[in-house]
Amino acid sequence: MPERLQNISCLISLLAEFYKLTSNIKYLNSADILSNQLISLQKSDGAFYSHSTHYTCVIYPAKSLLDLALCEKSAGLEIRFLKHYKSAERAVLNLNSLLDNIQTEGDMTFEDGMISCEALQLAYFALNTENYSLKKRAYTICRIYFKKAQMP
Repeated sequence: MPERLQNISCLISLLAEFYKLTSNIKYLNSADILSNQLISLQKSDGAFYSHSTHYTCVIYPAKSLLDLALCEKSAGLEIRFLKHYKSAERAVLNLNSLLDNIQTEGDMTFEDGMISCEALQLAYFALNTENYSLKKRAYTICRIYFKKAQMP
């Protein structure tokens, strides 16, 4: 089911973890193939879509691409690192601009899983970017905005 980006995303993260455990480049090569499929579901606004529904907050596609990018950077695969990092960055910037106005699954309801997936991806990106401006922006959103959105 190639449109189920959550499956692709999870597999990319697993392959990145296999690489970390073994240092075997075959895992990064397989993840790179899958990343092309995932990136093909990314629209011009930076978000990942399944059919016409925003899916960046279903599982963690931006985090998965960033996992892969970081492994590629450590393996010296600079071109692939940049491709995956830039895709993850575009997705995070989309989340940053939408805050909780995402409408994941096509509904405009407050869904805590959606918010936690968004906050995690913003924070993970902030921890792993060297761009101070983006780091500050992502941390600020996580710290201020999502703290206000917490349920009692």
